[in-house]
Amino acid sequence: MADPLLPAAARDEVLTRERCFITELLNDPAAPQVSLARCRVPPGVTTERHRLTVDEWYVVAAGTGSMQVGDTTPFDVGPGDAVAIPAGTSQCITNTGPHDLVFQCLCTPRFTPAAYVPLPDDRRPRTWVTDNNTTAASGCSRLREIQPLRSHPAVHAGYTAVTVPGRQTDAWQ
Repeated sequence: MADPLLPAAARDEVLTRERCFITELLNDPAAPQVSLARCRVPPGVTTERHRLTVDEWYVVAAGTGSMQVGDTTPFDVGPGDAVAIPAGTSQCITNTGPHDLVFQCLCTPRFTPAAYVPLPDDRRPRTWVTDNNTTAASGCSRLREIQPLRSHPAVHAGYTAVTVPGRQTDAWQ
C-alpha cells in the first residue's frame, strides 16, 4: 500500500485574479482525483465570472453571499449551504454581508491553473469614476468607464483596484 500521508503543503493565502483569497488545503499530484481549498471573499466583492473544466462544490462556512451558476437566477447562500457546479458551467459569487464570505471549495478531479477559464463579465453593472478616482453618476464631466475589481464602492479597506482599458491600476491609500 502506498503511503497514505500527503505532506503538508505551503498554506499561504493568495489573492487570485478571480478576486478572492485562496488557501490550498489539499492539491497534490499524488492525489489527482480531488483538491480542497479555503476561499475568502471580502465584503462587497464579486468574483470574476468564470468556468472550470472540473466539477466543483462550494460549502459555505461563514458569511452571506449571492451566487450565480450558469443561467440560474442569483440565489442567496449562507453557512452550511452547499452549491454544486458542474464542469463547464459559468459561475460567480458576491459577498453581500458585512464580514468575509468563507467557503470550502472541493474540485474533482483536482484543480490546476489550466482548469480556470475567465469569462466576459457583461452581467456586472458598469462603474463610472472621475479623474480623482471617486465614483460618480453619469452626466458628470470628465468621466471614464472602468470595471472595478471590487464591487461599488471601488474603495474597500483602504485599497482601490480598478481595471482601466488595457491596464490594471492598484493603489494603496
